[in-house]
Amino acid sequence: EVIGKDDTEVFPVPDAQRIMENDRKVMESNELQTIEEILVTSEGSRTFSAHKVPYRDQYGNVIGTIGISRDVTEQREAELARRETQERFRQLAENIEEVFWLSVPSTSEILYISPSFERIWGYPCHELYENPNLWLETIHPDDLPRIQQVIQNEALTGYNVEYRIIRPDESIHWISDKAFPIRDQQGNVFRVAGVAQDITERKEANIALEANEARFRLLTKATNDAIWDWDLKTQSLWWGDGFETLFGFSRDDVEPTIESWYNRIHSDDRAWVIDQVHQAIESGVESWEGEYRFLRKDGSYAYVLDRGHVLHDENGVAIRMIGGMMDLTERKLAQETLHLRDRAIQAVSQGILITDASDPDNTIVFASKGFELITGYTAQEVLGTN
Repeated sequence: EVIGKDDTEVFPVPDAQRIMENDRKVMESNELQTIEEILVTSEGSRTFSAHKVPYRDQYGNVIGTIGISRDVTEQREAELARRETQERFRQLAENIEEVFWLSVPSTSEILYISPSFERIWGYPCHELYENPNLWLETIHPDDLPRIQQVIQNEALTGYNVEYRIIRPDESIHWISDKAFPIRDQQGNVFRVAGVAQDITERKEANIALEANEARFRLLTKATNDAIWDWDLKTQSLWWGDGFETLFGFSRDDVEPTIESWYNRIHSDDRAWVIDQVHQAIESGVESWEGEYRFLRKDGSYAYVLDRGHVLHDENGVAIRMIGGMMDLTERKLAQETLHLRDRAIQAVSQGILITDASDPDNTIVFASKGFELITGYTAQEVLGTN
């Protein structure tokens, strides 16, 4: 079908013109050339790799070309897909905050390290390529033995570790490093890839939080007040040791929920106390306090002064409330006793004066109604005199 025909009779004109132009270049070059040609065939557009040399007559004159052409469409499509994948990977690796790395487990050779390594570690990437042990050399001495053990035991299965590094400026940063194995078709691990990120801010915040929590726990042991910690998201409630001291309940007696507090408030106080607490939370104020009665394990009620401090997140949303109960029972009973005594004294008809015996002048500190009726002096006129 093609013998005796020229290219324009076999291929579309644009394709034929490119083929003839390539053939002329081969004939003029007088040497072997490899050319890729994209042609439209009955199966669609295909890519061919053609090896062509000048064709000579018996006198050595170039009269045409001769060559071999091979369909490489699938190969070129695979190469294009691979290049696109590599380009996407490069763009991703070079623009993420984390450090992506790829190594050979048998030799520890670093095949790839993303540019974020220089920002986080403080060393140029080329130094790690030249010295793969640089990574281990930067690890804090207190963490190094543990990390070496992890690498030895878990490099081929994957690991997730945290450790400290010492940068060239001697600052210490916390790193989270996750590694996973890459296997060949036989299932053998031939690469290890990983992602490392700087978690210094989060780690230092957690350390500070743990220190604060430790101080908070010590505080609860050092005071007789019933310290409490209310998580507003989960509605869980934690009680300090003073809760058992003041009210007689052990931790096993009380559910770790806010209902354990609600249900032990005296029924006459419960509604207004709960309402005030929720108003404080919803209004955005930082503190609340109130006096009410709270149930003891023996069934009696204690008078308490309860103070709470509301904690908010960065958006101003209340997330936690911490406070403490102080037992006012003895003070309340003493005040009530004094009140009853005053009423009893005021009720008698005799004139009664009370003076301060500790004062050399015996200063008058109390005068009854009976005294006012008998003497005609008011209490205000004689208080402070002798």
